Amino acid sequence: MSPPPGLLQHPFFADGARRPTRQGLLLDVWGYHMQLPHMLALARAVLELPLVVDRVGGPLGIGPFAGRQAEVFPEWKQQMLELAALANVMVKLGGLAMYVTGFDFHRRPRPPGSEELAKIWRPYIETRIEAFGADRCMFESNFPVDKGMWSYPVLWNAFKRLVADAGAEEKAALFSGTARRVYGLARLPEALAFDRRALQSRSIGYADADSQVRQEYDKKLTTLGEVRFRRPTRLTGPPASCFQAFRRAFSCPFMSTELPMSALVRRRRNTVYERRKVDPAFARGWEKAVAMALEALRDAAIVRAQEGTERALWRRGKQVGTIRAYDNRLLMFLLRALQPEVYGRRGH
Repeated sequence: MSPPPGLLQHPFFADGARRPTRQGLLLDVWGYHMQLPHMLALARAVLELPLVVDRVGGPLGIGPFAGRQAEVFPEWKQQMLELAALANVMVKLGGLAMYVTGFDFHRRPRPPGSEELAKIWRPYIETRIEAFGADRCMFESNFPVDKGMWSYPVLWNAFKRLVADAGAEEKAALFSGTARRVYGLARLPEALAFDRRALQSRSIGYADADSQVRQEYDKKLTTLGEVRFRRPTRLTGPPASCFQAFRRAFSCPFMSTELPMSALVRRRRNTVYERRKVDPAFARGWEKAVAMALEALRDAAIVRAQEGTERALWRRGKQVGTIRAYDNRLLMFLLRALQPEVYGRRGH
């Protein structure tokens, strides 16, 4: 259900927005550029409320704004400058992959590289950093939504390119410091506190070209397709720390879908399965990761059944167009497996 129009302007909304401040909380708002004046009015009415504007303020590029990015940009920029004048307003930098912004990354046959992304996003990102300052800006991934347009390493490489000339303190604020201060994080959550030693052999630096990122990812996929895994190089240090890293990685969705967890902590799969039998905390993390993966798969199946998938239409060996095909078999298979008492076949 969509919220009613003008929700931020409702007289009771400002009163409700004051309540989180009593518990030391803040308010994240994702709206489109037409709603920025409403956010401005709210921020002025409740100056004690830390307000975080998500997705760089939502410059819209579809519907009546399709093909009008050049017109929307100065209007969006001016409204964001007015928000930047208020010390209680912060902004998240990201979310520019979604089709609502007017970009067509999702229609491309190949995903863009970080250099192209940095070039396209620079006007949006640099103007926000200049207006708000690094201490009130924070990069956001918008994953897994953006995963349909590019890979996770390419996204962060693009961010690194955008602030390549910034100082060390500014970079620290943009990539972690601002978020930790604004959200009151004394330390990074367990899901993000990865054991650097576990990832060292697979880390890809900013200096590496995006082609190398793709080669590394292809290599992971090849490893996944092999029937037998080669004996991996073991980590230095006690096994206990290794499996602590394993559990932390399990709690982070994007890592659990990118490569096998056994490869992440550099342990054989048999060893990992044995650990699950004797380590209750590890077993709980395992079940949690499986549940998250099934939930994501179910959501994707629902989208496929409702919206269909685009397929190529061929004639005499040449593609002449596309058609939208609808198929609910995957959805029904999952529903029967997850809730057999409701969706099970009748008579069985």
